[in-house]
Amino acid sequence: MTAAVRSDLVAPAEGAAVIARALAVADPGGTVALGPGLYRESLVFSRDVTLVAREGPGSVVIEVPPGGTLLVADGEIRLRGLELRGGDERAPLMRVVGGRLRMDGCDLRATAAVALHLHGGRTRVVRGRIGNPAGAGVAVEAGLAELVDVALAGIGGPGLTVSGGAMPILRRCTFTDVEGVGVLAAGTGAALLDRCRISSLSSAAVLAREDCRLRMVGSLVDGGQVGLYVADRARPTVENCRFRDTAGPAVVTVDLAAPSLVECVVDSPAGHGLHASGRSAAEIQRCAVRGSAVAGVVVDGDASPTLLGGEIVGCGDVGVLLLGDSTAWLDGVRVHGSPIGVSVEDAAAPRLVGLDIGDVGVGIQVRESAHPRLSRSRVRGTAGAALVLGPGTRATVTDTELVGDRGPGVLVETDRTVSIDGGVIGGTGGEAVRLATQASRLRMSDVATRQDGVPGTVADPGPMAIPAGRTASCT
Repeated sequence: MTAAVRSDLVAPAEGAAVIARALAVADPGGTVALGPGLYRESLVFSRDVTLVAREGPGSVVIEVPPGGTLLVADGEIRLRGLELRGGDERAPLMRVVGGRLRMDGCDLRATAAVALHLHGGRTRVVRGRIGNPAGAGVAVEAGLAELVDVALAGIGGPGLTVSGGAMPILRRCTFTDVEGVGVLAAGTGAALLDRCRISSLSSAAVLAREDCRLRMVGSLVDGGQVGLYVADRARPTVENCRFRDTAGPAVVTVDLAAPSLVECVVDSPAGHGLHASGRSAAEIQRCAVRGSAVAGVVVDGDASPTLLGGEIVGCGDVGVLLLGDSTAWLDGVRVHGSPIGVSVEDAAAPRLVGLDIGDVGVGIQVRESAHPRLSRSRVRGTAGAALVLGPGTRATVTDTELVGDRGPGVLVETDRTVSIDGGVIGGTGGEAVRLATQASRLRMSDVATRQDGVPGTVADPGPMAIPAGRTASCT
């Protein structure tokens, strides 16, 4: 932008296009300073200019009449301290198709289809507010965009919509009182939400669809029906984020979605903490689910999520619920303080490695035709059995400690193959293993059985019970 030449304008009489005329005659790079008042105009920006409120933010209102818009087509445009309002349901209040737009401390109060529509060029919005009870807040289809310290509030549709290959950046922005989805990311783009806060929503906070690569870092989702919903083939990355007090599940993955969540926290959802279904394959690393009203983690359908480290604590029904034909892999996860630690049902076939399960009613419950593979894990502090194998189930257990504080270490109700190799099994009530069926096909090898920490040996356990305090080896 060249050296500025300043023009001072006074608020016009009704119908006078004062700003449009000033833009037409302004020197390239000039500054047009607007006096206090209301300016009713549609504007087209096509060359370098700065438009400012002479007496500061709140003193100047530019109102776009129905059918009009504020169009940025070319040039380097700077808007400072202005209130922009108006529009209608057929057009955006402001549209950028080219050039470079920077807005500082501006307030967009739209009654339009979209408050700010970005279809090209470069846009940077710093501070200020965007509201639009009649439609969407910001729609990004193309071009480069960055919003910093912007409040999106009072939105009748989605707060932010990202489509095509757009990659907008939002830093320290807030979304409140949004009737639609807070952030709707679709297409193939990779929007970035950095230290943003999304709250007071009536729908999902963040919806990732199609092939998008949305990235969220250090952000907070507070409320909403769903915190994060990932569908189609979307692969968002979510790092160091917190999902709190959602009215439904905090995180949902469906279809072929494959999100990555790293060091995130889910606090007190009214639904499940994480619900994976379809053929989704989420990767969850070092995350925490705390105080879920129902289940901490639910895996259904053909989903195959991976949970590495982290904890699932204080859930209302069950820490982890594995259903359908799912093949979840849990490694190094701590599950404490729920009525049931892990429930494996239907035909689920999970790999459970290095789990730490305690302070639960039942440690691991297996039902229907499920077949878990459990290794190098520790189940203690149970009010009932550490491991319950219901009728029709199978299990492969390796090098695992199973101690029931007020029940057997293992309760076997199935006549299908159960293999336990290595590890420790104990029951405070006197039974390491309780066989509830004469047709049991339990196979044990090199398993130490204990009662209150006292080891012993037994060469050939009886058909209905293996007492604690022995080392069992039977096939």
